Parts: sequence; C-alpha cells; structure tokens
Amino acid sequence: MVNGAASRFAQARAISNNRPRQAGPYSGGFSATLGGKFADYGSNNRVTTWSAGAGYYFRGGSFSYRFSLLDSNRLGVSHAHLASLRLSDPAGSGSTQLWLGRGSSLYDVSASPNAAKGNFTSVALLRRQPIASGVSLNVGVNRTWYDTPNGSYRGTGATVGLTVANLKI
Repeated sequence: MVNGAASRFAQARAISNNRPRQAGPYSGGFSATLGGKFADYGSNNRVTTWSAGAGYYFRGGSFSYRFSLLDSNRLGVSHAHLASLRLSDPAGSGSTQLWLGRGSSLYDVSASPNAAKGNFTSVALLRRQPIASGVSLNVGVNRTWYDTPNGSYRGTGATVGLTVANLKI
C-alpha cells in the first residue's frame, strides 16, 4: 500500500481519519445549576427558595440565566429572572459585565407585615480594568425600579473597588 505510511503499523493511522490534529479554537462550554434553600427566620417566618440556571461560555465571554422562585409562608410567592453577559477585552486583560433582572417583589419599603406584592427591574454594569500586575480597578453603576401598590421607588448606585490577585506576603 502506498499511502505514505512507513510501516504496516502506521498504515491504519495514515489510511483513516485518525491522524493527529492541531487543537482547534476554543469552542465554548455549557453549565447548568439547580438549587434549593430552606430558612427559618423565627417568629413563624419560613422561606423556601428554588433556582435553576444555565450558562454558556465562549471565547471572549459568557452568558448566563437564572430563574428563582421564593415561597414565604408570611408573604407569599415571588419570582425573579437574572441574565448576565460578560465580554473580555480582545487582549484578554479586562472585562465588562452586564446584569439584567426582572421579577416580583414581596418586600416593600414599608416595614408592615402586610406589604403588597410588586415588581422590580434592575440593570447593573461593571468594568474590570487591570492597572498593574495582579491589580484591577472595578467600576460599576446600577439602577433598580420598584413598582408596588404602595408606591414606585427608584434606586441608583455606584461602586469602585480594587481586586488584588497573587499577593505574596
């Protein structure tokens, strides 16, 4: 057989599609989560939470989604959706992440045990920028809207922080 194989032991590799190949580009990955939590806060205040989510990781970023269901024996049932998109810089040094949330809210600004159920929407953006070897500056902004039968509330926030990695003491 003339196929470039030097010996009969190499012929199977030379004939078939079993030749060693160079590793291809990173094609991504998928993850899924499922969780639950029970908490007893005393005074007959018990809360059960269930959540399910999925994430997809690709070259240069990731996308994730989580659904949560909260059941409070005092206040009822609420739910939330949370989506996140993270994109790394082309050079791979920094990243920008966006979170979008939407759902129902059981807790109002009022401390009344009869707080009415409302809805919320939230948006948050965070930038991680390396400024030195092992040190990154984190800058973020967020905005939340609450709409309840007792009123509408808005919240705006900002964050600034440092991340230090590989610190040797």
